[in-house]
Amino acid sequence: MADRSVNRKATLLLTVAHDLHSNGQSSRETTRIATMLGDALDLPATIDLRWGEILLQADLPDGSSLIRTRQAAPAAVNMSLVAKLTEDCTRVCQQRLTLESAEQLLQAEDQSLSSLFLFFAACIAGACALSFTFGGVSLAAFGLIALSAGAGALVRRGLGHLGLSNTPQVFSAALLAGIIGSVSVHLGLRSGLRLIAICPCMILVPGPHLINGSLDLFALRIPLGASRLLYAGLILLGISAGLLVGLSFGSQLLWAQGPVGHDTFWADAIAAGVAAGCYGVYFSMPVRMLIWPVMAGVVAHAIHWWSITAFHAGVASSAAFACFAAGLFLLPLSRRLRLPFAAVGFASVVSLMPGVFIFRFCSGLVQIQQHAAATPPWLIATTLADAAAAITVVLAIVLGLSLPAHALDHLRPKDTVRQP
Repeated sequence: MADRSVNRKATLLLTVAHDLHSNGQSSRETTRIATMLGDALDLPATIDLRWGEILLQADLPDGSSLIRTRQAAPAAVNMSLVAKLTEDCTRVCQQRLTLESAEQLLQAEDQSLSSLFLFFAACIAGACALSFTFGGVSLAAFGLIALSAGAGALVRRGLGHLGLSNTPQVFSAALLAGIIGSVSVHLGLRSGLRLIAICPCMILVPGPHLINGSLDLFALRIPLGASRLLYAGLILLGISAGLLVGLSFGSQLLWAQGPVGHDTFWADAIAAGVAAGCYGVYFSMPVRMLIWPVMAGVVAHAIHWWSITAFHAGVASSAAFACFAAGLFLLPLSRRLRLPFAAVGFASVVSLMPGVFIFRFCSGLVQIQQHAAATPPWLIATTLADAAAAITVVLAIVLGLSLPAHALDHLRPKDTVRQP
C-alpha cells in the first residue's frame, strides 16, 4: 500500500501533467517534464497521455505498484500557464525542493487567460491584418471586419464563461461573421473573397491542435494524435457551418475567386507580423514574449513571398519552406522560453493558413447538394480544386513546422522520457 507521502507525490505529478496536457504543451514535453519532476521527488513514474485521461504508473520500493488516473482533455491553449509551470518544475528539480515546497510552488499557478480587453483588441487587429494580406483595402470593409471580429470575441468569451466548449464558441462567432458578411454584400461592399465574412473566421482556426496531433502521429502515439486531429477537424467543421449558415440568412454563397494580394512586400510582411502577435494573445502568451512570433511571422512571410515571386514555387511548397524555416528558428526559442511549440509556431505562420479554400470547399459541397443531378461541371471542378489546395497547404504547414520538432525529439537521448 502506498503511504500518504507517495499519494501526495502522485497527485502532484498528475496535476502538473494535467495542466500541461490540457493547455497546449506537446505530449513529448509533458511526459518529459512530469517524469523529471517524479525523479526529483523520488517517485520514478511513467506517464501515459490519452484524450480524456492521464495514467500514472510507478513501482514502489516495497514491490507494489501505484496506478493513478485523472481526466484531462487537451482542448485549450494557455501559453502563460505552460511557461510558468515549466519554469517552476525546473526550479523544483534543480533545487531539489521538499515535497511541501514543491506543492506550494506548483499548485499556486495563475491560470488566467488574456484580459478581455486585450483579447478583444487582438481579435480586431488580427482579422484586419489577415484581410490586408488577402487584399482588403476598403476602410468600410475594415470597419465591418473589426465589428465582426470584436463582436465574435465577446461572444466567445461569454459562452466560455457559461462553460460551453470551443465548438459552440467558434460556431457562434462564425455565424455572426457570416451574417455581417451577407449584410455587407447587400450594402454593396463586395470585397474580394468576401473578406468581411472570412477573415473573422480565420482567427478561429485550431492550429496548435493540428501541430500537436501531427507530432503525436510522428511519435507513434496514434490514438492521441488521431484524437487531436479529429478535434481540430470538428472545430473547422463548426467554423464552416457557422459561416455558411450566417451567409445563408442573406442568400449568399462563397464563390471561387483568386486572391487579390498587394505588390508592397513590406506592407504584407508587417501585416503578417501583426497577425502573428495577435495569435499569441489568443493563446495567452506573455506579452513580453510577443516579439518572437512577430519576428518569425515577418520572416516566414518574406520566405513565402520570395519563394513564389523569385523562384516561382507553388503555394504549398512555398508554405512548406516558410514553415520549416520558422520551425527551425522557433524550436530552440520555445524550449528556452518554456513555451508550447505548437502554439507559438502556428501563431507565426497563421497568415499562410488556407482558410479561404477550406470555407469555399464547404460552400461548394452545399451548392453541389442544392443542384443535385444538374450540378454544373465547373462547380465540381472548383470545389475539388479548393479541397486539393486546402489539403496540400495544410499538410505543408503542418509538416514544415512539425519536422524540426520531431527531428530534435528523435535526436534526444532515449532515457529522457520513460514511455509506458
